[in-house]
Amino acid sequence: PDSGLTPEPGRLQRLSGLGATASHIGCPASWLRDEALAGRIPHIAAGKRLIFSPDAVAAVLLKRAAETPEPRKEQ
Repeated sequence: PDSGLTPEPGRLQRLSGLGATASHIGCPASWLRDEALAGRIPHIAAGKRLIFSPDAVAAVLLKRAAETPEPRKEQ
């Protein structure tokens, strides 16, 4: 399966640790860790560390946001 970490041809992928990625996308590190360990966010496990492509994480979150229906407005 595609991990979401495959770079475009000729492009080197930038990878970051948990804290830097969480800061980059503006979410708590604990949420990002939980989503990664649940298999909902692409990551690489390196021992106890989780390594991310901020671009891949952002793409997954943008796709998720686009698929989430707008909340109904109460009348």
